[in-house]
Amino acid sequence: RRPPPAFISQRQLQKRLLEPDRCLESFVRLPLHFASSNSSNPEAGVMVRDLLCAYGQAARIRDSSGRLPLHLACMNESYACVCMVKQLLDEYPEGATIADNDGELPLHLCLRHNHGDG
Repeated sequence: RRPPPAFISQRQLQKRLLEPDRCLESFVRLPLHFASSNSSNPEAGVMVRDLLCAYGQAARIRDSSGRLPLHLACMNESYACVCMVKQLLDEYPEGATIADNDGELPLHLCLRHNHGDG
């Protein structure tokens, strides 16, 4: 019996993440960046957790906009991103103090994307 597609996708992401030099794209995004920016996917929180377990250093890698996976998680407009943000902060607490290329901290992005009420 074949596993569901989301499971296959998660496994493929984890496998690629073990060789991060091969999965960097022109935007310098790792699978953790993509998973962190996709809170609308019900599996995203699990993917973030598993990717952090496989390669926690990915939480420290910036994309071409200077954004960490934490910045991307904070830009989600879903309440589901709160779990991702916590996981990313647990792995790399200093990320909260790192500004992107526009000078914005993750907190600024959370507030702009309607998370200031919770």
